[in-house]
Amino acid sequence: MGNWGPGIYQNDISEDIRDDYKNKLKAGISDIDALNEILADGIEYSEDDDDKFDFWFALASIMSDMGRLTEDVKNTAVELINSGEDLLRFKDNKSELKMRRKVLEKLREKLVGKQPERKRIPVIKAFLCPWKQNDVFIYKLDSECYKDKPYFNKFVVLLVDELVNYDVDIPLGDMLPITYLKICSDYPTLAEDIDNSPFIPQRMIFYLNNPKKNRLEREHRFMWYRNGFKKNALRFELWGNYEFTRPYNKQWTYPSIKDLKDFHTTIACMLSRFDEYIIKSLDFYKEDL
Repeated sequence: MGNWGPGIYQNDISEDIRDDYKNKLKAGISDIDALNEILADGIEYSEDDDDKFDFWFALASIMSDMGRLTEDVKNTAVELINSGEDLLRFKDNKSELKMRRKVLEKLREKLVGKQPERKRIPVIKAFLCPWKQNDVFIYKLDSECYKDKPYFNKFVVLLVDELVNYDVDIPLGDMLPITYLKICSDYPTLAEDIDNSPFIPQRMIFYLNNPKKNRLEREHRFMWYRNGFKKNALRFELWGNYEFTRPYNKQWTYPSIKDLKDFHTTIACMLSRFDEYIIKSLDFYKEDL
């Protein structure tokens, strides 16, 4: 598993444990059931000679932060700290060893000290996108920001490829749309007008090393994130629903774990600043559209 520093959450296992525990609480799972699920799912880590430190330290730390630290979890984590065995993993780097020792001393103080009150965790319900597969939406580029652009008063067409179950935020998962974008010179009156208009390739960095040169490998789809969806979806006019022509794309795959943060940041930014995203995409591919 990846480890990039001496901090409690500076490794893959600890990050996963922290996020999984918080997400279970956000999903409305009871304190005891959330803990039991973490223990059951993470038994491979909790009993491993090396991974057990990252597992128990992360679990104890996040449970303390949430005001839910149990005696068993506290005692297990404190015993592992007191054993000094975890420090052996950092013996080859004196600087990180020194920092890790301080981190563990601080964690011990946190766990044995007075615990915070149990925090109320708002339950997050799964987001179910109201769009349907093959829905087609229209957006006119008539805002002031487009005035000096060659595509001013043209129309962006958003086409829903499919809806997928995605479980980043909560265990039950959201239903999120994967969509294409096209651009039309005039308001489309027929399906053929849309099919004959060019797709706008996506610029997500994790799809291609060189999206401008590798034309045949470009990815045209993107998945909307739940943040800001309701507000920004209002700007699109529903044009209709039909089995639109799709470009050749490989089977949709989610971004790799290491890219999730950038992926979500990009999509959330696109939703909050859609016009800016459109301008950058159209300018980037202006020679091809």
